[in-house]
Amino acid sequence: MSKFVLLYFLALSAFAAPADKSVKHVVTEPKTPFKASDTFYTAMDEFVNEKYKDAYRDFTKTSKNKNISKEEIGISLYNAALSLERNEKFGQALELYKKILNSKGARFLYKDAYYRASSCCHELKNWTCVMANLDNWKNTREVLSLVEEFEYRVRKGTAYYELKSYKDSINYLEPAVQVFDDKITFLNLNARNKGYPENKVDALGLWALEALADSYKMVGMSTTISLLPSNLDDTREQVELKAYYYVKAQDTYLEVLKHGDKETATKGLYLVGTLYEHAYKELLDTPIPDNIAKEHLQNIYRDNLKKVLQPLLDKSEIAHKKNLEFASFYKIDNSWTQKSRAALEKIKK
Repeated sequence: MSKFVLLYFLALSAFAAPADKSVKHVVTEPKTPFKASDTFYTAMDEFVNEKYKDAYRDFTKTSKNKNISKEEIGISLYNAALSLERNEKFGQALELYKKILNSKGARFLYKDAYYRASSCCHELKNWTCVMANLDNWKNTREVLSLVEEFEYRVRKGTAYYELKSYKDSINYLEPAVQVFDDKITFLNLNARNKGYPENKVDALGLWALEALADSYKMVGMSTTISLLPSNLDDTREQVELKAYYYVKAQDTYLEVLKHGDKETATKGLYLVGTLYEHAYKELLDTPIPDNIAKEHLQNIYRDNLKKVLQPLLDKSEIAHKKNLEFASFYKIDNSWTQKSRAALEKIKK
């Protein structure tokens, strides 16, 4: 009896890191002799040699053979869909995965088909489709491993980020980044045991850190501060909340820097520093309320307002200093570090 081979890709898909070209073979025994094996193995060779159009044609031809089981049809269609993905025909591949998921004879492929479908949705920038398929992937009968759960949170969090739902993004990415920090050894071990590429965990972690840092920054930007002359304590609390998210963004950009993406990190730290400064100046230049008419009251109000807003300026200085400090440590000198240096000099004047 001939062997029937499934091209099985657990590699990180192209939307998270450069496409992995490695192939892992999972061999399964067919229930009946596989008479279409010549065509199937021809397609296998074509796939490995990156002749994806030909591979799709021959895998599809194999799936139409009447002498094979439903399971074998599912495997042929799955490989055909992978061929379409490699040929960047993501819409067609997605429809083929849907066909597999509607086939009762291919239940053993459901988990992987949902995963690949989410990848296609990402390439098509259909973020709600990404999340729906990720949820189905997570909720198949097989419980996700540690590294798969990590990937689920990263991919869903970044999908929320793309949808500009930044607080939802933070809710998924914060625990993912925590696992990345605390259990990196176990993540890498689990990834290795599952045959994942060596850089998978690091690529996912860096992706999560970048999206999380930017999500913190966006939530901070959207946090409003109302000037309440009668109660500057409320204004102070709003300033502290805005600063909280900027600090979280700042610290996360520093983590990005530690993991190697120097351009993203230095740019992010510079932008956080300028956001503090912008918020400070914008609020300080707000017109004095009409009910503060007398000149000496205006001066008192302005002095008190400066004290309330000073933490923003202080944190701007800290962000730029950290950018330069870490840039020096990692021997980085680019346009963003130069801008931070100029901004710092301006603040000190």
